[in-house]
Amino acid sequence: MQRIIMYSAVEGILRSLRMACVCRRVSLWTTALLFLFVVSAFAEPKLLGVGAIGMTVSDVDRSVEFFSKVLDFRKVSDTEFHDERFDRLTGIFGARVRIVKLKLGDEMIELTEYLTPQGRPIPHDSQSNDLWFQHIAIVVRDMDAAYARLRQHRVKPISVEPQRLP
Repeated sequence: MQRIIMYSAVEGILRSLRMACVCRRVSLWTTALLFLFVVSAFAEPKLLGVGAIGMTVSDVDRSVEFFSKVLDFRKVSDTEFHDERFDRLTGIFGARVRIVKLKLGDEMIELTEYLTPQGRPIPHDSQSNDLWFQHIAIVVRDMDAAYARLRQHRVKPISVEPQRLP
């Protein structure tokens, strides 16, 4: 139904443009540009990809150290700010935040620390099926070497052993 309504609206606009062109009120070039504008206004959005994955952290410096030293992410930017537009976006007014962007390969993550107001901690008894649980799957060439590196840095595993994606 929505496409039919949009199609009817486009048809009406095109009819008006044709009449204006015939009456020489609008040039053919202007008609073509207006047609492209009308068509693009009703076009389906084209999704291009994921810009970044965002995670809220309690200590951005500690998190950056982990992601860069243990997982080889590279710091792209480090910004601290207060902005009313960010307040409206998040619904947390008066927030002062620090956002660090990190990159690994073609992927980017954003680590956000709320300097004020601070958020609530994740409960100590959290499990993988809790709604606040987050994870990132990192592709490696040698799973055993990667797991050994995590153990060397005293990373507490969630799983009993390394997991391969199905």
